[in-house]
Amino acid sequence: MEPDIPGALCDLEKLADHLATLLEWEKLAEQEHDSRALPPFRLEHHNREDIIDLYSQFLELRSGIQRVIDEHDPMIPGDNRDTWNRRITALDLRVRQLGIMEKFIRP
Repeated sequence: MEPDIPGALCDLEKLADHLATLLEWEKLAEQEHDSRALPPFRLEHHNREDIIDLYSQFLELRSGIQRVIDEHDPMIPGDNRDTWNRRITALDLRVRQLGIMEKFIRP
C-alpha cells in the first residue's frame, strides 16, 4: 500500500492552522487580561495544554512524513519529493515562527 503523503501533508497543515488559531485565542486572552476597561476574557487552562499537545502531534507527524519520504526515496519521483519537502519546510517554518517552544515549553 502506497503511503498517502499528500493526505498527511494536508493533516500537517490543519495542525498548523489549529495551532495558529489557539495562539490567537491565547493572545486575545492575554490582551483582555491586561485591559482595565473590560472584565478579563478568560480561557480555560487547558488551552495551553492543547497548544503543547497539538505541537507534539505536529512534530510527530512531520517526522513521520519525512521518514516515509526518506524510506521511499528511490520510488518517489524527484518532483514530488522536492514539492513535498518544500511544503514540510514551509509548514515547519510557519509553526516555528509561532514561538511555541519559547512561550509554552521552555521556561
